[in-house]
Amino acid sequence: MTATATHTAPIGPPQYGERYAADSAAPAEARHHVGLALAAWDLDHVTDTARLVVSELLTNALAHTNSPVIDVSVTRTSQDTVRVTVTDTSCRTLPATAPLPGPDAESGRGLVIVASIARAWGSELVNGGKQVWVDLDTSRPAR
Repeated sequence: MTATATHTAPIGPPQYGERYAADSAAPAEARHHVGLALAAWDLDHVTDTARLVVSELLTNALAHTNSPVIDVSVTRTSQDTVRVTVTDTSCRTLPATAPLPGPDAESGRGLVIVASIARAWGSELVNGGKQVWVDLDTSRPAR
């Protein structure tokens, strides 16, 4: 694993980031690190959702690009929003949700699931690649 941490900056929103070698261990490592960041911000209640999101986005980057490394960050963009971002070095087509595959298909549902649990999501070309980001609602449900 190639990891470089970006810790909370003196200005700007709290952020944590890692760089992963593009291999099969990366999704598990990213799930772990995203969970640690959320725990540090007392946002344990969104950990499972954020782990699902980072796992899907990172797995897509592994499957659909030739990136040697993939960056993952989690940013507390507001009091009630966390952004999970996955950046790869591919400048190819940006991801989009597609119609659901047939009931026997073994893939093709990930971004549909991500879109259904996200406050917002999107992708954009950046210098040297692309980013896919997902905003998650961190407000606690009413009891």
